Amino acid sequence: MLIMRKRTEPSYVSDYRLRIARGRKRIKCQRLRVERMRREGRDATRPEGLLQNFVRRQAFREQRLQTALRMLKRNPRRDQSRYLGCGGALRPSTAAPQAGKSAQWNAAVLAFLDRQYAESPNYKTSLINLWQSHLRLGLVNAHFVSELTSGKKSVAFQRAWEMMLARHLDAQGHHLTTSDEGPDFRFAYCGLTIWVEAVSPEPMGVPDHWMEPPKPGEFKVGDVPHTEVLLRWTAAIRTKWDKLQSYRRKKIVRENDAYVIAINGCQLGAFALQHGVSRYPYAVEAVYALGPVTVPIDRTTGKFGQPFVSTRPAIQTAKGAPVATSLFINTTVS
Repeated sequence: MLIMRKRTEPSYVSDYRLRIARGRKRIKCQRLRVERMRREGRDATRPEGLLQNFVRRQAFREQRLQTALRMLKRNPRRDQSRYLGCGGALRPSTAAPQAGKSAQWNAAVLAFLDRQYAESPNYKTSLINLWQSHLRLGLVNAHFVSELTSGKKSVAFQRAWEMMLARHLDAQGHHLTTSDEGPDFRFAYCGLTIWVEAVSPEPMGVPDHWMEPPKPGEFKVGDVPHTEVLLRWTAAIRTKWDKLQSYRRKKIVRENDAYVIAINGCQLGAFALQHGVSRYPYAVEAVYALGPVTVPIDRTTGKFGQPFVSTRPAIQTAKGAPVATSLFINTTVS
């Protein structure tokens, strides 16, 4: 009797095949969307550009897989996961943690979420989905689990935002990797290494009235603490900017790498706003020196002129200390 033994391929290759399959499905859906918009006589310029981008990335992934398979055929014992992950010395995101640790982490997180959010089933379900996606991507370590299960609301928001961002980037077809030291994760795009730091600033210094939602039947009126909120954005950017200098000194982030600070302001108010006094997002105000909308008035005629966004290179803390808001346009800001 002849027994045929099926040859198994490495798990990272199987995961990469799944990524390619998801990419094909994404292309199919986008192509159907473009065709539908054309039939309806709508402008499909941007969807067509996105479709072309999907197709180019998919071709790159499929070519990379074929190259990895050829290298594996020549040397089956050599690990090609770094090649598929554009990796360097990082852990490939498709390579799951050790089975024992993964099971322990999963059990600990699920038990914590079940206790912590027993009365918020919908929110609990969303966090469980985020967690399981993050675990599958291989972006989890012991420190991440300890923070997620710490019971501190602000820390949970931080980690939830990090998981949301990773899931979104993965859904866009990017291959994420991480390490114990350095930014939260990275990916490669068109030969460029892109590092991502996810941060959700805590509402330190934000007035209490802005943090408390109206009680049932209550009608609240008050001023929006734009300056206090913007200070939290500038502080978050400054912290991550300083970390970048450290990463570069340690040769973790190279000079030609891209570095993204992804800020989520969800903790900065009961109904957190994303736009400041300039009517542009806080993220823009924090680095491009945009100030309040200004309306000029003719002193002679009293007529109003054309409104414009003023320039504001700095704001002040509660103690009167200046904080620069021109990081992206003033290279001398330290």
